Amino acid sequence: MSHSRAHLCIATAVVGIQLTTPALAAQNTDLELPTPAAHFAGFDIEQAARALGARILPTLDPATAALLLGRLGPNPAEALGTLPPDAVLQLLGSVDLSPWRQDVLELLLHQSQILDVFAGDMRQVVPVFHDALLIILDGMDEDRLAERIADQAGLPAGTPRGERMLSLMAKTPIFQKLGQILARNPTTDPDIRASFQQLENQVNTMQAADMVAMVQAALGDGVVQQYQMEFESEILGEATVGAVIGATVLRPGDAERLRVVVKVIKDYAVVGIQQDVASIERAVVFLEDHRATYDIGSIALIAMFSQVLESLEQEIQVLDEQANLRRAGEYFASDPRVIVPALYDLSTTEVTVMERVEGFRVTDAYPGDPVARKRLARRLLDITVLDVLVADGDTLFHGDPHAGNVFWSGTEERPNRIGLLDWGLMGGLELERRRKLTQIMIGLDLKHRDRLRDNIDGLLTNVPQTDEARAELRDVVDEALVRATALDQERQASGRGEVAADREDDEQALVPVGLTALNDLLGSLALAGYAVHSDMLLYVKSLFTIQGVASDLDPDLDITKYLRARIWNQVLKETPRRFMNMLWIPNFTRSHNYPSMLSNADVFRAGFHGFSRSVEAPRGVNQLSIGVAGTRGGGEDALAIGIEYELRAHRLFGVGGVVEQVLDEDTVVVALPFFTWHATGGFRVRFGFGLQRTEVEHAAPGDSADDDDDNHESDSFFRIGVQYAIDVGDRFAILPTLDLDLKAGDNRAAFGVRVAYSF
Repeated sequence: MSHSRAHLCIATAVVGIQLTTPALAAQNTDLELPTPAAHFAGFDIEQAARALGARILPTLDPATAALLLGRLGPNPAEALGTLPPDAVLQLLGSVDLSPWRQDVLELLLHQSQILDVFAGDMRQVVPVFHDALLIILDGMDEDRLAERIADQAGLPAGTPRGERMLSLMAKTPIFQKLGQILARNPTTDPDIRASFQQLENQVNTMQAADMVAMVQAALGDGVVQQYQMEFESEILGEATVGAVIGATVLRPGDAERLRVVVKVIKDYAVVGIQQDVASIERAVVFLEDHRATYDIGSIALIAMFSQVLESLEQEIQVLDEQANLRRAGEYFASDPRVIVPALYDLSTTEVTVMERVEGFRVTDAYPGDPVARKRLARRLLDITVLDVLVADGDTLFHGDPHAGNVFWSGTEERPNRIGLLDWGLMGGLELERRRKLTQIMIGLDLKHRDRLRDNIDGLLTNVPQTDEARAELRDVVDEALVRATALDQERQASGRGEVAADREDDEQALVPVGLTALNDLLGSLALAGYAVHSDMLLYVKSLFTIQGVASDLDPDLDITKYLRARIWNQVLKETPRRFMNMLWIPNFTRSHNYPSMLSNADVFRAGFHGFSRSVEAPRGVNQLSIGVAGTRGGGEDALAIGIEYELRAHRLFGVGGVVEQVLDEDTVVVALPFFTWHATGGFRVRFGFGLQRTEVEHAAPGDSADDDDDNHESDSFFRIGVQYAIDVGDRFAILPTLDLDLKAGDNRAAFGVRVAYSF
């Protein structure tokens, strides 16, 4: 679409904006929201701009009108492209545009083309973000809003949409933070991703001289001279909140100068974040009050806005970042794969001085070497995802691992060493909460409703106490599971498996459906008013960021399959420990006391999951039964008593063992393994191999009674049987049973009844 006329009309609006009047500078203006659905179906930016200009022009005083026409000349559309933003700012301030404030904000929003970020299936959230962004723009003070309008008006016709979006995002932390989240998202259009990646460490709002002056003022001339600080001539990098510059120092007692990085928090970022946080709170309350109006589906908007809000507040806490840096350095000190910059003592409450990590953005590593990039992608997933979940104790993680904060810092000895920078955002997950998170992820993957219900408190800071409140929480969980199941079935039906985006080109990467479902669950909880644990929100947000970075390194990487394979390798390493725990029957099947945090029951059910992805496993996975049976055949009729254990690895399948004592025959029967197929209704078909061991008398003199093998006869057999379960309450069942033991020339049938307890 051509935007030349829109340029002219938005400039006309800009010229007359009276930003110094309370009405226009107002934050918390009464915007007419929600925006009607017809707006998104038929909004024409050129027509809207012309209409706005036609209403504004008659209100301009002659001097302002003459100034505008004189500056733009006979061809306003072309002249506007040469008009610098500061000249536009000089024209502001002569007319009160408060009656048209929402129209001006509307035009600014559409002129920036920021809503193009949401394409394909994501178009459903355009109304939500449209209104939320209007609220945020409305919350800016007069100077910030004036800059946004002037910058947008100063862009020439034909400016790529990515540059237009960046112009709107300039000096606006909330927009920049959202842009960083989308910068590596494979569902974002490639041209927009390329533009947003500049937000990782290529923001340009400060000059080196200004930054050096800030550092010197914060440290004091005495410190600068004592350490003989020498600053580089250019800024190393600048992101949403902070900027860094390289320097060298000579510490007292050292013989060589030390290369360091100095970081400061930008002044405008502090002010902007305070305004943006208030606007986000406004937007969240508004969305909550009008939740029925917006069709947001499975998009976790409230969770995302809430997480961005908390992230912005944390990023301006300098002392917190320094404490995080120390803690992260201690945490990774023994890990040769990771380097965290050391914090130096001359840091203050305003300036952070730290070790300079040599390297560059991880996504720029090994250009032209896809094999090396694949290895690096897997190393990144191991460090930032797998190691957080699979560990013996509490773990911590980087809260903002976009490519600008993740460096390739390889050496000849350690070619895939990764540097983790900028620890303004850091989270931690204690062991018990990680166990519950693991169970929730399994529950979403295997579609286990009860598993989700039993562990959902791991995502919350306050657990409902009343029966009514718990029932409401279960409803939220059940609805999220329904959506996760539908999403999974949709992916399977489309032939895309566990991906959430078509592989139309090499830049489209695999997005785990399980991660989408987990994000949806968190959003549903937040939307329903539950206090979701902040570190859980931060971890899921970091997973999305890492997924994008890893896919950038290796577009063919199936992250879900890779992580499953790595976890399965961990399970195999735990095999000796798992066998030792079998001594504690029956508890061994449910113990999660392993680094993988998967119990034997989890492993069995995950293995059987491939047979039927959409079938829910039962709650009572363990069943212990005791019974008696009359036997016929194999000699004289007899009575047998026995005990049987079964692990329900799936709704349809189970595995276990049987031990029986046949009275009057001194016969012990052991059948292991024993498999059960749970057919329609209460019927069960059972089969397995066993060993029958019978004590015999010695007939010949001289036979040794001391040799146990000579006192027994052993025969193997194949058993097949059928049961019917009659439930008695939630836990108990009565099981009429008919078994047939088949062995060479000596078959035996047994009919009896068992009493079973499920747990």
